[in-house]
Amino acid sequence: MSKEPLKIPSGLIWVTYQGTEPLSIC
Repeated sequence: MSKEPLKIPSGLIWVTYQGTEPLSIC
């Protein structure tokens, strides 16, 4: 929907909707 990073407590994964692919996986 928007270019907003999602914060997932399961490893802090930042995923953007800018192509349905994760930018940085920590």
